[in-house]
Amino acid sequence: TVSAALILTGLAVFGSTIIEAASGVAAGGGTAAIATLATIVTVMVVFWLAMTEAIFPTLFKFNAVRRMVLGKYYFEGTWLQSEKGDAHERLSVIDIQPKGKSFIFSGYSLNEDLEIESNTLIEFSNLDWPFMTYKYRNSLSDGGDGKREGVGEIQFEMNKASARRYNGYVQYVKNEARVRIEGAKLTSNSEVKQLRTLQGRRTVFSKYWDLFFNSSIRKAE
Repeated sequence: TVSAALILTGLAVFGSTIIEAASGVAAGGGTAAIATLATIVTVMVVFWLAMTEAIFPTLFKFNAVRRMVLGKYYFEGTWLQSEKGDAHERLSVIDIQPKGKSFIFSGYSLNEDLEIESNTLIEFSNLDWPFMTYKYRNSLSDGGDGKREGVGEIQFEMNKASARRYNGYVQYVKNEARVRIEGAKLTSNSEVKQLRTLQGRRTVFSKYWDLFFNSSIRKAE
């Protein structure tokens, strides 16, 4: 893990000093020397456990730290995803958040009338950078329309410090037709906040619908 790698780096830097100290103590012999050596080993083990189980996991919860450590693999956040197929155009909001050693993918899709057509919850994913394959489900479907479960594959861009674009496809399990998708990460905090309100969502969707589809969403009557 990342935390273990950082700790091993620290031990590589300071390890020789610790070993020399321990060797000096052991060379003295006697019960006191053995007790001191045991204390040094115990302290090292406690230090290792504290760093891996408490300190680094806590620090790793901060986005700035995660962004710095993960580099190009940092793709969590809010994305807008366009979907293009036969008589099929819509935008999806995809939210990617860390959960332990994995991630939670969730979101919803709207058509050009800003009506919610489906939602998305990824149940399984496999990351083989820059490719990711996944299986998702749509809880708004009862299964009768064949749109209850689907699979997808995306490829993240590789020319940035951290991924901000991807492209690929999604496909419902009971449908052979593939829908092309393209994702853009929202880097503006104000746009992410706008998605929390109906009027703000219309503003953001209007901008990106035009960028993705070269057309405008339908105006509310």
